[in-house]
Amino acid sequence: MVQGFTLLARLDVDRMELGCDQVDIVRFASALRNQMLPQAEAKGITLSLTAPDQAIHIHVNLAHLTLVFRNLLDNALKYTSNGGSVRWSLVCEDQMMIHTLTDTGIGIAPEHLPHLFERFYRADRARLRDVPGSGLGLSIVGAIVQAYGGDIQIESPGVNQGTTVTVRWRVQIPQ
Repeated sequence: MVQGFTLLARLDVDRMELGCDQVDIVRFASALRNQMLPQAEAKGITLSLTAPDQAIHIHVNLAHLTLVFRNLLDNALKYTSNGGSVRWSLVCEDQMMIHTLTDTGIGIAPEHLPHLFERFYRADRARLRDVPGSGLGLSIVGAIVQAYGGDIQIESPGVNQGTTVTVRWRVQIPQ
């Protein structure tokens, strides 16, 4: 949690050093999916990835990228019931890599959607009392994505209807 506060403080004062590592986002996504498979398989959740065949590069700090997508996948798996599914798709469009993560999980009531990126906010605290978390994850994720010039949106038709997270991240423009 201390690392989360430190990162948020740096983001608040524009002091976070944006990375300039050249990362193949397709290879990264495949590796992260493979790392998360044991967690998915333990709950009988299908974790699929659909991505382009060719390498697509972005400039980013690899730790920031990992924090963003590990958090999003962890949330999707945590809030999806046994036997459900989590789908991650990557599409490159107009110099943006569009990541769509869709789960068949518990969903989110409409009144909670506008608050999900607020610090310490947790939707339906009574029902999620047994689910670990500090309420900082999505605020950190949102701040990192915005710091790199991207955007993130979370949609859900409602409780028990799943959730879709869309992240748009600028790709490296060939010189």
